[in-house]
Parts: sequence; C-alpha cells; structure tokens
Amino acid sequence: MRATAGFDPNLQGSYYLSRASIQPPESLEREVWPWVDKWIDWYDRALGDEDDDRRDIAGQGFLRLLKQLRTILLQDSVLMMAEFPSHPMWTDPIFHRNDYKAFAEQLRQSISHDIREPEDVQIRRTVPAIADQLSQLRSVILGQIEQNKAEILRKLDSFDDFVQGRVSFVLNPVRSSASLQTTAVAMEAAATAAAAAAAAASSTGTSSGAASANVTVGDHDRELDPGPGDPPRYKLSRTISTVPDLWKEWTVGLGGGPSVQYLEDSYGARWRPSQEERVFFCRRKALVDWIRTRLRERPATEAMVVVMELERFRLKHRMSLSKLIASIKKDGDVGLPYSGSVAN
Repeated sequence: MRATAGFDPNLQGSYYLSRASIQPPESLEREVWPWVDKWIDWYDRALGDEDDDRRDIAGQGFLRLLKQLRTILLQDSVLMMAEFPSHPMWTDPIFHRNDYKAFAEQLRQSISHDIREPEDVQIRRTVPAIADQLSQLRSVILGQIEQNKAEILRKLDSFDDFVQGRVSFVLNPVRSSASLQTTAVAMEAAATAAAAAAAAASSTGTSSGAASANVTVGDHDRELDPGPGDPPRYKLSRTISTVPDLWKEWTVGLGGGPSVQYLEDSYGARWRPSQEERVFFCRRKALVDWIRTRLRERPATEAMVVVMELERFRLKHRMSLSKLIASIKKDGDVGLPYSGSVAN
C-alpha cells in the first residue's frame, strides 16, 4: 500500500499522512465511544481472581484498538465531511462541538500548506526515463554484487584448504631452458628460506605447523625433466582429519590440485614411487574402498550420505581418522552391525 502511494516501502520513516499531522484534543477523543476509557480503567485497576474477566487479554486489546481508531476517525472525518457533506453521520453532536470545529479548521489549514510529496513520485512525474534507468542500474548493481559474492566464497573455500594444510603442491616440469633457469632460481631461494627457518626453529626449539607445502627439492634432473608421459609430483595430504576431507582429496582434489582417483587412473602407481607414499596410499584406500562397497550395496544413495554417516560415527565414538581406518582394515565393518546406515 505504501509503494502504491508512491513511498519507498523499504525506507523507514518515509511514509506519512498529511491528515495525521494534527492530533485531535483529548477532550474531543473522549467523546467518541466514552465507555472505552471506562472499561480500560476497569481492566487496569487490579487483577481479580483467576476467573475474573480482568484477565481477558483479547478484551483489553480490542478496547485499546478502539482507542486508537477514534483518533483516526476524527482525522478522517474532516476530509470525508467535505466529500460527503449530506451524510447523516455528520448530524451527531460531536461534529458540532467547538473543539471539533477548531480541530477541523486547524487540520484543513495544515493540509493546504503541506506540499510535500515523495521524491519517487516527483521523479516519475517529471522524468520517467530517469526513474527507469535508476531501477535498471540498481538491478545491475545487485546482480554484480551477488556474482562477486559467489566468486569470493569460491576463492575462500580454496584458501581454507590451503590454510588447513589440506593442499598438496604439484610440480608440472617443462623442458624449456628458460623455465629451468627460473625454477633453479626459485629453488635456490626456497632452500635459503628453508635454511633460515631451520636455524630459527633450532634456536627457539619449535617447529612449523602442519600447513607446509608437500614439495620435495632435490634430484633436479629427475624432477624437473622427467620425460614425456611422466606423472606430476603429488604427495597425499598428511593433515586432513575428517572423512569428508579424505573423500574430497580422493574424488575431487584439494585446492585446485588433481584428485587421487585421477592420478591413479592416469598413471597407476607411478605417481607414488616412494615406499612411504605407497603405504600411506594403501591405508587411505581402505577407507575409500569401504565407502564404495556401501554404495554398491545402496545404489540409490548419494556418496556424501555414506561419507557423512561415517563421519558422524567417527565423531560419536571420538575416533581419529587413523583409528577409523585401522578399524576398517581390521574388522571390515568398523565393528558395526551395518544395515543400511552407519548411524544405527
């Protein structure tokens, strides 16, 4: 209703009525439904017994509504009387009182001098094209804000993987001599930084946190020039601690890196040449195989349903990810009577 009248419904305080700018005198208001004040006083005096009508909240609310409506009735009557002068309602004595006549005259003068008009109405009346352009510009700005918000949230998700140490860096070496020279300079700088960090750690007796980059420096010829078809260097994250994170690294990848499944499908065991990495891979694979077995048993179930059921079980029993994997490898069913839901 406010928007139809030309006011901005979202802008608090922009709505006003000219005829509501003048309040009728209290003596005049009390003449409209005078019994309203009597019964409000009766309610307000004191609470009686539990069966007393003074406890009737609906009755009190109705009376207070009438008290507000009589103010509106008097304000509206000034305009209605001018529009419908022959209506029998105006024969009531209240509209012939001196205080009503003074109030009506004051209200008519206030309305005649009130030339305020909502800015939105003025714009649409004088320059409709400007109003349309402003409306379109607002829509464009709001759309751009939503787009930027989605992009920021996407980048924050990747950054969270990096901060939490769930990201493993990947080296994709090339044969270009310029690239080799650039990489050598970067490796030399990294080695210098690592030596400085080691010296600082030695002097303070502390070590760095878990969010370190999984990049191996050394054996330059093999890593920087591995030959065509060689897999990228990737090291499984050692810092993830939940089933969803493990499943994400395995099926999607962390922080824009390749998924473990992609590396396995594309390069077989060649992407994990070290014995340590192969053992770690097999340990993680036991949990992934367990999830896939449950999915084959429940073909209509989404993978994340099983993943989250297993994660809830891990949290309920206060098991670390390593302990959960060990239980799976030992018992196969995590020691649960699995009947369609790990939560059972």
